Amino acid sequence: MNNTGVIFKAGKVIELAFATIIEGKESQFYELYFPKALPIVSKLGGEALRSYEITESVSTLDNPKMGGFFQWESIDAFNQLHNEAAFLEIKHLRDEALTSFSNALFYTVADDTELMFEEGEPYALIAHMDVFDCCMKSPLLDLTPVAESNKTGYSPVRIQLFKWNECCDTILQDGKTDIFKIKFNTPQ
Repeated sequence: MNNTGVIFKAGKVIELAFATIIEGKESQFYELYFPKALPIVSKLGGEALRSYEITESVSTLDNPKMGGFFQWESIDAFNQLHNEAAFLEIKHLRDEALTSFSNALFYTVADDTELMFEEGEPYALIAHMDVFDCCMKSPLLDLTPVAESNKTGYSPVRIQLFKWNECCDTILQDGKTDIFKIKFNTPQ
């Protein structure tokens, strides 16, 4: 089993995105859109950290099947992306390939956090919607919202990442907290 690492950096903006690809549009998204979008993101100081598959969830979102973490210098850098002519030319490839899409969820970490993800292992991404109350302790990753962001309809007050365990099964069955059982994709 391979382990691959990611560093979530303090002082940067971490964007969380969720989506579901329309069946049959996978190649449009992964082969036509992403190879063109990532250099534009990089030019603006952004970085795709890791993507993941969602295998089970309880959420107020529209049952997403995938997601990803991106890291930006600032929210302004992210906003510049949506005014960039090269991005606007390819944006339709993304939009036409997705049935649901929720992005621009901006968070930060208090300290640089380096994580080693075990390929094929399940993790729990827990999105606390209002009151921070969870039986889980010692998260691998603890994200708090950037003050001037998250003006979307989906705005968790805290995002935490754990290795999947029995407590996660209880949270999933309880259905009161947004929880996503995820597996990280192998970096390309």
